[in-house]
Amino acid sequence: MAEKALVSVIIPCFNYAHLIVDTINSIKKQTYENWECLIIDDGSTDNTKEIIDQLSIDDARIKYFFQNNSGPTIARNYGLSISKGNFIQFLDSDDLLEPLKFEHQLKIFSEKTFADIVYGNTVYFKHPNENDLFSNLELTANDEKYQGISGSGESLIYEFIKKNLMVISSPLIKKEVFTKFGSMDEKLFFNEDWELWLRFAVNNIYFVFDDTLNSGVKIRVHQSYSKDNFKMFVNGLYVCLKYKSILNQTIYQKILQPKINYHTKIIDSKIFSVLKNDIKRATEMNDYVIQYAPIKRYLFYKKLFGKFPFLLIKWASFCIATFVKLKSVLKNGA
Repeated sequence: MAEKALVSVIIPCFNYAHLIVDTINSIKKQTYENWECLIIDDGSTDNTKEIIDQLSIDDARIKYFFQNNSGPTIARNYGLSISKGNFIQFLDSDDLLEPLKFEHQLKIFSEKTFADIVYGNTVYFKHPNENDLFSNLELTANDEKYQGISGSGESLIYEFIKKNLMVISSPLIKKEVFTKFGSMDEKLFFNEDWELWLRFAVNNIYFVFDDTLNSGVKIRVHQSYSKDNFKMFVNGLYVCLKYKSILNQTIYQKILQPKINYHTKIIDSKIFSVLKNDIKRATEMNDYVIQYAPIKRYLFYKKLFGKFPFLLIKWASFCIATFVKLKSVLKNGA
C-alpha cells in the first residue's frame, strides 16, 4: 500500500513568499512523486497567492487555500480536513525536505506495517546559507548525531515528557492516526507539535526513527528567532499541566513537576520585569497565563496587581515558588 500511497504535504504560510518557492522545490525534488502540496495561506499580505497560483499552473499537485489570519495550528488542521492523502507531512513554509524522505519513509511503512509515524534526521542552517548545516538549533555544532528513538508506550512517553524529540516537519504520519486521536490543539500557538506527539505516545502510537541519509529535514533559523518567548512558555506550561493530570505515575510526575516549576519561574520573571513599569501590560500578561493555566498563583497575582507595592508582590511570588518547589521535592523526591 505504501508504495502507491498519496502523501499530503500541508504548509501553513504567512508572508513567506520570498522563501516558499525553495520549500516547494524541496518537495518537487522528492524521488517519490505521488504527493499533493496544500498551501494554507494564513492571511498573508505579501504576494504569496500570486506565486502559488503560478506554481500550481505548472504543477497541478500544488494547491492554494486561504484563511483569515488564525495561526499555523488552525491552518494545519484546515489542511488536514481537506487532505486526500494516506500519509500526512507537515512542513513549515521556510524549511526544506531532503530528496529521499518520502521514498525511504514509505518503504519503512511497507516493511514495518505496525509503524504509525516515521521521522528522520533534523539539521539546521542559518538563513540563507542552506549548505552550511548544524546539528543543533543554536548553530554551534555540526558533528553531533541526531538521537532519535523508536518504539511505543512507557519508554517513549518518558522521552517525550523530557523534551520534544522532533520538529513539526520531521515525521511522516499515517492519516488514520489523526482520525483516531484528533488533530492539533487549536488553543496552542506554540508547543502544539509537542502536545500532539505526547498525545499520540500516550495512546501507544508506534514511532520509528529513520536514520538513512537524505531523508530528513532542514530547518531554517532566522536572525529574529528567539527562544525567549513569553507565550511559548505559557503554552508549554499548559501542556505540562495537561499531562501531569493525565499521567499519574511517579516516574512521569518526577519529570513534569520540575518542568512546571521551570516554566512558572520564567513566566513570573517576565511578568515582574514588566510589572515594575507597566501595571496594565503586566496584568494583560497575567490574564493570558490564566487562560492557559488558571492555577492559584496567577489568580492570586490578579488580586495583587495595582493594589500592593511591586516589591511586596515580588516577595509573595518568591514565597509561592519556594513553597511549590519544596512541596514537589517532598512528594516526588526530585
